[in-house]
Order: sequence, then structure tokens, then C-alpha cells
Amino acid sequence: MRKTNNNFGQSLIEIVAAIVVISVGILAIVKVTTKSISNTIFARNRALATTYGQDTLEKIREYRDRNNWQTFIDNCGSESALGLTEVPTSFTRILTCLESGSDNNSRDIVVIISWSDAAGTHQSRIQTNLTAWK
Repeated sequence: MRKTNNNFGQSLIEIVAAIVVISVGILAIVKVTTKSISNTIFARNRALATTYGQDTLEKIREYRDRNNWQTFIDNCGSESALGLTEVPTSFTRILTCLESGSDNNSRDIVVIISWSDAAGTHQSRIQTNLTAWK
């Protein structure tokens, strides 16, 4: 009598199952990699926005230190008068200068740097208070 080999069907099922498991693993790796890249780009943009905001505050402090207080408060909200450089086109800067005391010797400076990506619009907000110290 001749024996027949009935294991061929079982081997085909094992191969299909292995392909499904490998495909799911590859898809998981692709998803994790994509999310990692997205997070890296967001972190880079946030660091750049924070740096641009800090640079802006430093230039405003320098302007205050070089000029008298009245000149400073007259030009506090004017980016061109303060001599601020442009931020890259992918970022937007909003500068606000608000009186913060009843004696007119203090200003709250708020710098908001914003950018947009696939996840939406994001902001880095930096605030300080400057006084007429000299």
C-alpha cells in the first residue's frame, strides 16, 4: 500500500499565518517610526520657536538698556523700531507690550511664536516683565 502525504494543506496554512504575523509586525514598525519622526519634527519646531522667542526678548532688553524709558515704551510694540529680525516663514511672531503697573515704570512683554503642521497650529509663549531700572 502506498501512503499519501496529507501534510501539504497544513503547510500552506502555516505559511499564510506566518505571512500575516510578519505583515502585522512590519505595519507596527512603520507606525512607530512614523510617529517617532512626527514627534521629532514637533520637538525641533518647538525648540526653534522657543529660541526665536528668547532672542526677541533679549533684543527688547538691549533696546531698553540703550535708550531712555520713554523711548522704550513708545517703541515697545514696534518690531521695526526695535530692530527685530524676521523669523523664518514657517513661523509667526506676535509681540505684545502691556503696561503692568500704575506708576508707568513697568511693562509686561509677551512674545508668541506660532507654527503649523499636519497636527494643527502650535505656539510657544514667552513672557517677562521689564522695568525702568536705570
